[in-house]
Amino acid sequence: MSKRSTGCELVRIEIPDYVSDRLGSAERQRVDAHLLTCQSCRSELEQVTRLFGVIDHAQATPPPTHYFDNLLPRIRSRMSRRPAVGIVGKALNSRWILPTAAALLVVSLLVSVPFLGDPDWSNDAREGTYAGDWNNLELLDLADQQSEHLPFSPMIIRQENIAHALGEKLITDQLADAVFAQSMFIETVPFSNVLAHEMLQEMSDEEINNVIHRLAERTLL
Repeated sequence: MSKRSTGCELVRIEIPDYVSDRLGSAERQRVDAHLLTCQSCRSELEQVTRLFGVIDHAQATPPPTHYFDNLLPRIRSRMSRRPAVGIVGKALNSRWILPTAAALLVVSLLVSVPFLGDPDWSNDAREGTYAGDWNNLELLDLADQQSEHLPFSPMIIRQENIAHALGEKLITDQLADAVFAQSMFIETVPFSNVLAHEMLQEMSDEEINNVIHRLAERTLL
């Protein structure tokens, strides 16, 4: 493996922290120096910056209270109907898996919502148009506490409350076998081309139910 490829791999792992201003001065200077000579990593930086910008400025209308009355049974019903899904392409670094899934789901659903018009809250069967405010890190932290199979770093997702498309599709996909987010916008983000979620396949039904219950207790559902 060349020094260039090794350097690019390290910089691309650090780009989310670079964009979020979480790197120390030495690390930031090293990334700056690399970006001066690497067009590929500069392109990656532009795309991650754009992704974070979409998340930061996302707006959505929360659903009425009655929508949540039967949410947990609907989630479990949907999960019981999901077929097992394997890994697409090569696995991502474990540090990227769940945070990437969360970020891609946010953008995938937010991109689709504006084209759906005003939501009809009487139709609970429709997917992907519900929204609410919660912190991404909350879900990541709960999943991490519930299962030893999730050794990721949640610091990739910024610690901010955002308007986040929320509904049984989102929560189901977060906790089920695999997540594949597809949209015209998402396809421009390189790390979405390979999205491995195999760690969640190892979570037991009890662990998943515990996560769902704890989310509900914290008013995240």
